[in-house]
Amino acid sequence: MNKPQNSHNTAPKYRVFDVTIPLSRSEISRYRLIESILEGLIHRDNKRKPDLIDNTSYKQLLQVSSGTIYDHNRDIISFHNRKISTLKKLLNILENQNVLIACHYKHEMKNIQSVISNTKDLVSEEDYLDWEKGRIKTGLIIPTALRKNCSLEAGSRILIWFSQSPSPALYARTCELFLSKRRTAIIINLISEKTIEQMTAQQNYWALAKRTGSSL
Repeated sequence: MNKPQNSHNTAPKYRVFDVTIPLSRSEISRYRLIESILEGLIHRDNKRKPDLIDNTSYKQLLQVSSGTIYDHNRDIISFHNRKISTLKKLLNILENQNVLIACHYKHEMKNIQSVISNTKDLVSEEDYLDWEKGRIKTGLIIPTALRKNCSLEAGSRILIWFSQSPSPALYARTCELFLSKRRTAIIINLISEKTIEQMTAQQNYWALAKRTGSSL
């Protein structure tokens, strides 16, 4: 879904594209089973903590939507590889451009790195400097682990959200670090169809639009 770009001349310019990824019938069936279990927990916990950001069951359902989840032993359970396949295709299309990929969990980053070569997670000050200088072709970030006062805007004009942040405010802040007044940024959301990710992506987009003063 192509969403409107910011129309304010003094604000960063960007366009947001949703890449909706269909799941198979069996994958949807498994998702619905887990959703039926977690939805009751989400509503129960929401009475105690109205903010979904603090809702563990909501975060778990987002992980399932995205393809992988930690179990109670911190082992990784895979539900589908649709996003990885889509990401690989996108990177092939964008082969001549630097790209920044945001994912919310470490196991997602490890999964990406195991399948896609020549990626670099931004951790140290040197990593951020290399990114800003354009020396890193495919950068990886976890928004909750970003360095304080870091800058992301110079290394690329394309930001891909592999998984949606459960925090609209965090999503908006991360995007803002990437935006620049000098060029139009492209923000791509990978979203599993018929899952809670679609609702979350809408909430995140509205938070970004509000933060940047986008014309809706």
